[in-house]
Amino acid sequence: MSTAAVRSINANVLLCGLFLLVSLVVGVTFVPLWVLLGCGILTAVVGMTLLASKRWPTVFDRLFGVRVTVRPRLWMAGFITAGITTVLWLTSSLNLETMFFSIVVGVSASVFITTGASAVGHRLEPVSLTLWIVTLIAGALAGSTLAGLWTGEAGSPLFLAAFVVFFVYVWFVVPLAVYQRYTTTDDAYSETSLPTVSVIVPAYNEEGYVGRCIDHILASEYPSEKLDVLVVDDGSTDGTLTEAREHAGTAARVHTRPNSGKHAALNYGLEATTGEIVIIIDADSFVEPSALARIVTSFGTDSRVGGIASDVRVVNRQNSVSRLQTLEYVLGINTYRRAFDYFSAIPVVPGCLGAFRREALLEVGGYDNDTLTEDFDVTIKLLKAGWTIRHSSARVWTEAPYSWRDLYRQRVRWNRGNLEVLQKHADVFASDASRYLHRLVFPFRLGTMLLAPVVAVGVTIAVGLSVLTGNLETVAGMVTYFALVGTFLATLAIRLEGESLRLVPYAIPLVVAYPLFQAVVIAVSIAYTLSSHDRKWANVKRLAQDPVAERV
Repeated sequence: MSTAAVRSINANVLLCGLFLLVSLVVGVTFVPLWVLLGCGILTAVVGMTLLASKRWPTVFDRLFGVRVTVRPRLWMAGFITAGITTVLWLTSSLNLETMFFSIVVGVSASVFITTGASAVGHRLEPVSLTLWIVTLIAGALAGSTLAGLWTGEAGSPLFLAAFVVFFVYVWFVVPLAVYQRYTTTDDAYSETSLPTVSVIVPAYNEEGYVGRCIDHILASEYPSEKLDVLVVDDGSTDGTLTEAREHAGTAARVHTRPNSGKHAALNYGLEATTGEIVIIIDADSFVEPSALARIVTSFGTDSRVGGIASDVRVVNRQNSVSRLQTLEYVLGINTYRRAFDYFSAIPVVPGCLGAFRREALLEVGGYDNDTLTEDFDVTIKLLKAGWTIRHSSARVWTEAPYSWRDLYRQRVRWNRGNLEVLQKHADVFASDASRYLHRLVFPFRLGTMLLAPVVAVGVTIAVGLSVLTGNLETVAGMVTYFALVGTFLATLAIRLEGESLRLVPYAIPLVVAYPLFQAVVIAVSIAYTLSSHDRKWANVKRLAQDPVAERV
């Protein structure tokens, strides 16, 4: 490694440490102490539990796999709650919030005790409640209330929840992502050691894009004699098929079939190819020359690695909507993937560029048609089957929606699919074999999808009421904290990913206002999930297909 590279690593690691320190100092200045203490307790619980579970997997597999009966838990919870309530009453500390705290602690403590009894050999009937969910609830609410009692402040679960996801991200996810960034390197390779690869490009009405996608695949650095490229036209109604054939020539195959959905196109491609590694690339995306070789070598020598996620970047950045999404990919999607890579449990191998062992895909039955996010679904299926999912520096460029209307339509579809997948695979909470699915992936997914938007709405209402009642100091402190830490966080993430610092100003709306948009999307997604079974491909405007948009 060159001296310049080492200096860059040291500078960014130092910047990360400085960022964590600043987030704490700024927090002490602008945020009530009980919030910092409550979030600190929760983050410590989350971090130490997850890291310890990786250090001592056998012990934690047993603990996380334990289930308890309802009746003993209820009796014990009642006694513990009564005892805590009595102590609060005797110390004149009993109120609505401390009463709520005593109930939560009573239930949580009873589960911990019965869990311990089961772990040492006492057989109990199973119920679908995991130690991890109890840890989250107990850590958050107990930490909030204890901190509030200690500091003499009224700890509000609402404001605590507003900071919980943010603090866990800042103090746990980001440091893990930085660690992964500088401790994971692509394995060296030679052309003779590379396996055979089948690249499948599903395409539906991708005129103006599919040709570019094919050109970049054929121009990649992967040995042509080991590369089989198949474009599957899923009954497009525009010029997709003609464009694909023109650009494929004799170097790639193009098949067309009646429209049946993306999952069917992918399964068709899986049956029509034979490569050891299967790479999926969306027709509206394009890869860098080294991407195929990088993503294949990321499998390394571990035969249990079933899939590899890529480094996704937004190519169109012509207005505020697309730039906001560019920063969202950097701060959210890519950062989470790097952190989850530490546990080899990345929840989504993206459709724009993802690689799988053919053996793994065939074992789980390929792609299903019962969700709108087939990439999320198939990744969860792999994790449930015992395969691991890793991250790669292989880079792919994709187009993001450039209007709020199209972004809304895309995210409603994404979230509908995510909810369907979470519902479909809810059995991971009762499966001892699923490991990081029920102790990491699903809790984090539920937290970021459901908790964050709901809290955003609640906090917005609380802020509005505070303004109306003249309590501006607290509101100003909260907003200032999010703005300052969000800006510094964006700067750190952008440096780590080698992105443009011009994206930094979008950090404030992304952290402060964007969750409200997400809340609306989540609400609509839930309604659609309960009332509709539509499985059609999303209809989102594309730059190359919209002459007006090209002049923006």
